[in-house]
Amino acid sequence: MDNTKFCVKCGKKIGRDVKFCPYCGAEQPSSNNEVKSNHPNHPNNYNQNKGHSTTSVIITSLVLVVLLLAGISFGGYKYYESRGSTSPNEIMKWAYTNSKTDILSMIVMVGNDYEDYAKEFYSKKDAENFAADKIMDQKNMVLMKNKYTNRYLFNYNGHKVYMLRMYDKLSNKYIETVFAPKQPFSNKRTFSKVLIYPKEMNGIDKAAESGTIYTPKYYMEHFKK
Repeated sequence: MDNTKFCVKCGKKIGRDVKFCPYCGAEQPSSNNEVKSNHPNHPNNYNQNKGHSTTSVIITSLVLVVLLLAGISFGGYKYYESRGSTSPNEIMKWAYTNSKTDILSMIVMVGNDYEDYAKEFYSKKDAENFAADKIMDQKNMVLMKNKYTNRYLFNYNGHKVYMLRMYDKLSNKYIETVFAPKQPFSNKRTFSKVLIYPKEMNGIDKAAESGTIYTPKYYMEHFKK
């Protein structure tokens, strides 16, 4: 590195660390200022790089938020699927066990021919009201209550059957058959309706033998796996 420089006033060659020119007495700039002048800043490039960096951070943050929301949604869906139902065998086993007492009468599944097989015993309204009185006191049902729909449901042959929508005793006290497959009753044991009936329905087991109505007892004897 050259240890000399030129006077800013008279232009004569002087020492690099000299503060005043020995020829004209002019004050000389410090060496630090010269270094800075030899390495000019590039504010445009800096701002441009800073802008790119900020944009990258924003895009990365948005991607992370989207992935997080997607994960939450998927997790909720998995919970909806896994916690919203239980097997029909477990339901029937529970219903059959409890039908021996007065707490719960029985669960009967019927096809499209409800009126032909059931109305001679009880009307649908009477059956629902009777069952609602009995089942409202049950706190530990095997049926799993869906936290999103507030309904009880189970899977059967790949179909989701929404079952036993419970209403508060102080408001609308009844059990609603919300949804069932559209297919008519068949040998594949799909159902178009899900109803609740009292145990005192005389002749219900005979109807079950016809293959149209299944009581828990009939189910457990014929379809238990």
